[in-house]
Amino acid sequence: MSRILTTVLALAMAIGATGQSVPRSTVLSSPDRCGALASLDEQDAEIASARMIPPAPPGTVLANRFTGATVQVPLPGYCRVQGIVDPRKAADGTTYGIGFALALPDNWNGRLLYQGGSGFNGILNEPLAAEPSGQSALARGFAVISTDGGHQQRGNPLAFLDDQQAALDFAFNAVPTVTRLGKELAARFYGRAPHHTYSAGCSTGGREGMLAAERYPLLFDGVVAGSPAMKVWHSQLAAWNAQVAFNRIAPKGADGKLLPREAFSPSDQRLLHAAVAAKCDALDGLADGFVNDLAGCRFDPGALQCRGGKTASCLSEEQVAALRTAFGGPRDSQGNVVASGFPYDLGLLGEHVGNAASVLPSGVPTQFGPPPGALDLSVDKEIERIRGNPMAMLTDTSRWTDLGTFYRRGGKILFYHGASDPWFSVLDTIDYYERLTAANPGIDASRLYVVPGMAHCGGGGTELFDILTPLVDWVERGAVPEAIDLAQAQTNDRRHRLGRRDRARGRRQRGREHADRCRSSSGMPGKEGSLTD
Repeated sequence: MSRILTTVLALAMAIGATGQSVPRSTVLSSPDRCGALASLDEQDAEIASARMIPPAPPGTVLANRFTGATVQVPLPGYCRVQGIVDPRKAADGTTYGIGFALALPDNWNGRLLYQGGSGFNGILNEPLAAEPSGQSALARGFAVISTDGGHQQRGNPLAFLDDQQAALDFAFNAVPTVTRLGKELAARFYGRAPHHTYSAGCSTGGREGMLAAERYPLLFDGVVAGSPAMKVWHSQLAAWNAQVAFNRIAPKGADGKLLPREAFSPSDQRLLHAAVAAKCDALDGLADGFVNDLAGCRFDPGALQCRGGKTASCLSEEQVAALRTAFGGPRDSQGNVVASGFPYDLGLLGEHVGNAASVLPSGVPTQFGPPPGALDLSVDKEIERIRGNPMAMLTDTSRWTDLGTFYRRGGKILFYHGASDPWFSVLDTIDYYERLTAANPGIDASRLYVVPGMAHCGGGGTELFDILTPLVDWVERGAVPEAIDLAQAQTNDRRHRLGRRDRARGRRQRGREHADRCRSSSGMPGKEGSLTD
């Protein structure tokens, strides 16, 4: 084992998360502390580069490779370290290993943050830790570490699953490996270990945070788990169930091919959207274009069914049946719902006609690909396949709810999920949160914030909110979080608040308030804030 990884274990035993100084013999004393990190190459962890990155002004650094969004705040200068743990070659000559990138900022606040991944990983994202608030944890002074999950994507994003170790690294091993390494490198660089360690991510990154709290309860002090991909293959089945339901009522073109987008015309989608808004928007006492009481929104599309022939003011019997199937979730041959469906949230109902962020047919391919058969789906067969999939068993984080060790050492976890997520249903996260609460009676250490109108990890115009500050304040100061300020992305005008779900009844507290009762429009902490301590 390398000196780096051996020291990780020693540090964990000796100083934990107290932030005590590291013995002088392990601290880098070179004038070029950053460059000196490259000399720590050993058998298990090879550092390929260690160099200083100069400060960067707002809008000049890419934050999201999918959307092209940039970091909207100034970034400090930082030491960027890149390397790989356990590099090796597979039988087919493919190089594997757990790649990592670490940012050690000049304005370090004494904390380390693990930046969660996305999709099936395979890409080493820059360690900036962009946040839903538009901020960056790196800009706030966190040391940030990211990983490729143990493989580099080459063509088929699932090819790595054919390699045993690469599959295990993605499923669970990469997260603790790079986090512990990040703690050691930070201690070498700064002369003291991080006093607190956090994880923050969305989708796969949210799943990774859940995984750590469940399987490595001593690893993190706090976790932000956004829109967690906690049961990917069940979510795929739910998506296929909806696609097949709409395909069955779709017309065919002159070439005989299905035209699923025409199963619901733009006017049909707007009709559905208006009906749900009329029934459910004002349930929280405020008609503002958002459904905030999902549990109270008991919408039945049958209310729109035509009494006679199809007209622009009603839906056909076939359309109503397709909606009930798609939003109700897939059922097995015994009539049991085997995967979560979707809520009737406005963002999923044609608010953005033709947008992929919709359960309704959009003509845009989903990340799950087409179902096995365009018009037929054997739910029994698919569930059996999922149950026999070892990768599904390893990556599923929806079952384990005993977080006793994590909670008792002071760990806290904040979930957030967009109500209009068309990929991973918010109903899964609500269900997990309620089971988590029941499994840990008498412990108040978690919160769930459902974001109205938000699609998967963003989109919908409601994705600007600061959830990292409340987590840190709860972990380090005991400040229990309640509502969180929510801004409109287009204007950055903070008009509403995210109310937490009531822990006893599993229903959302009525906490949305007008801007005159919210904090400043910046949404960032002032003197009382804890992220620069």
